[in-house]
Amino acid sequence: MDSFSRDTAKAFVQLLAPFAPHFCEELWERLGEKPSVAYAPWPTWDEALLAAEMVKLGVLVNGKPRGEVDVRPDAPEADVLAAALANERVTPHLTGKTIRKIVYVPGKILNLVVG
Repeated sequence: MDSFSRDTAKAFVQLLAPFAPHFCEELWERLGEKPSVAYAPWPTWDEALLAAEMVKLGVLVNGKPRGEVDVRPDAPEADVLAAALANERVTPHLTGKTIRKIVYVPGKILNLVVG
């Protein structure tokens, strides 16, 4: 069985307290904390741990989902386009067609308008 630290247990009780206050007050007391979980400061987080190194970006052709590519969140349009053109699920929808417009929303979506 995996275990977790006392600090992790305290943070979990604090996050659960708005949904199950009576139960969490009991857990808070068993953890040896005083006075009440309601008066404890909200747990903090580390922004660096929340940042994703890669994101899954949807690729649309004429507004219809055709595939996904994994890219960095700050990837330039040229890199995302190259990854989309190399995607085996996207290329059949581009064969013999000209890309008329590229709509790129960084970290979210790439839409290729073809004709």
